[in-house]
Amino acid sequence: MRSKARQEGDFRQGAGGFTLMELVVAAVLMSVVGLAVLASFGGGVRVFDRVSDFGTVRGRVALALEVMERDIRDGVVFDPIGFEGASDELSFAARRQRLVEDRLERRLARQRYYRDPDTGELVSAWVDYPFEPDKQEQREAMAAIEGLSFEYAYTEGTAQGYRWKDTWSVSDGRPVAVRLEVRFKDKGETRSVERVVFIPTA
Repeated sequence: MRSKARQEGDFRQGAGGFTLMELVVAAVLMSVVGLAVLASFGGGVRVFDRVSDFGTVRGRVALALEVMERDIRDGVVFDPIGFEGASDELSFAARRQRLVEDRLERRLARQRYYRDPDTGELVSAWVDYPFEPDKQEQREAMAAIEGLSFEYAYTEGTAQGYRWKDTWSVSDGRPVAVRLEVRFKDKGETRSVERVVFIPTA
């Protein structure tokens, strides 16, 4: 009897299996490693999607909007070129940089943004000041779009908040903000992006 119990005890001690605690720890470690790999893969896919977007219509529209917002925000107060806007185009005084004989020059210009009805392109157009009869307006097509609209914010008396209108004349001065909406087709669907650009007062 005694020798049989000793043999069974020896068999249990010499067994090569894993305890329940070892299995739980291994499962937890495998889960953590799996989650880390999954998170890295998901992050890589998101970065790839963002980078590949810049070759699409949506990417070109996003870049065009960034340029347009910067130009509107950085526009200058210059009486001969006032701020003027309609529901589908606007123009204002801006400083444009250009390369002249291997050096960068900043010149005042009338900057204009509109949608060309013939090509359907969002167009950035400008002409340097002083205006001369033989000076042609320079144009740059930025992105293919379906529609473009502007609204202009102003304050009235002591009323809180802003009021919006869809035209702006030189006699109005400069608006408080410009709301712009761009509509474009991307993968067969019409999309819309709206931005509000606040114009510094000083």
